[in-house]
Formats: sequence, C-alpha cells, structure tokens
Amino acid sequence: MMWRKSLLFVLSLTCLFFGVSSDAKAEQGDVGDIKIHKNVVDKLTTLGIKMYELDSEFVSKFPSAIESKRGETLEAGEGLPMELYNDPINIFLAILDLDPNNIKAHLYLGKSYRRKSYEGEGVWNKDLATKARQEFLTARSLSKKVKTDRAFMKDLTSDLEEVEKILEDDQRE
Repeated sequence: MMWRKSLLFVLSLTCLFFGVSSDAKAEQGDVGDIKIHKNVVDKLTTLGIKMYELDSEFVSKFPSAIESKRGETLEAGEGLPMELYNDPINIFLAILDLDPNNIKAHLYLGKSYRRKSYEGEGVWNKDLATKARQEFLTARSLSKKVKTDRAFMKDLTSDLEEVEKILEDDQRE
C-alpha cells in the first residue's frame, strides 16, 4: 500500500506540474496528508488509459521485442502480455484508492487484468481473469447509479462476455 501512495504522490505532482491548479473547485479525496483534486484523478485516469493503450499497441507492433524473466524471447500472444500491463494496473489501483467509484478505472483495470491473464498457447491465468471479471462487474454495478453512454456500456458488456467465456472454458478443462 505504501508504494501506491508513493506512486500516487509522484503522479499527482506530475499532474499538478502540467496544469492542475491548486485552487480548482472540485471534489477532493484524501490520501494521508495529500489532498488530491478530482481533476487530478481524472488526469491520472487518462494517463492510465494511455498506458493501457500503449501496452496493447506494443503487443501488436513489436511481437518479439521483449525477453521474459527466463531469458527467452517472447512472441506476441505467447506470454508477452504477462510481462506488460503492470504500469496501468498500478495506476488504476492507485486511482481506486482515491476514488473507489471511478467507473473508468474499474473498466480499464479489468481490461488490463484480462490482457495480462493470457499466458500464451491458449492458456489463461484464472486468478487474473477472475480479477478482471470482478472489475467489470463493479463497473457495471456503478454504471447503474450514474448516466453512462452506450459506447461505454457496449465496451463493458463485450469485455465482461469475453472474460466470462475465458473462465467458462477454463472450468470445462
């Protein structure tokens, strides 16, 4: 938990440096002695989404550009995602420490877990897929309380169906 506060502190300072004024009239969250404005949380959410998209793009554009911890070169789809998505996951976990009702953070944390859960050769990490499912269910539950657009709900429904299929296939084996 301490590393999240350190990460959050560095990220919030970065966001403050890049244009979030200290007198912003927004809701505030409290993490230790640090006051974080809602617009900083929004900027952190945007940063996490960009990092998720960057990791997703990396898998498709650089299929064998990373070495595993065992020293072997990984092909796209063959364990490469297990080496990625840590940064977005850590950012979304830090955001959810500040704002547990952040629907986008839950959605993209679920997406990151789902992507990271693919170990290669048709094998999925059940624990990460289960975490993804839980984040999607939380996002769906929260979305019922606030107005969300159709594209968001379609994306969420598609992600939830995909992870449900992964878990269902895993139970059959």
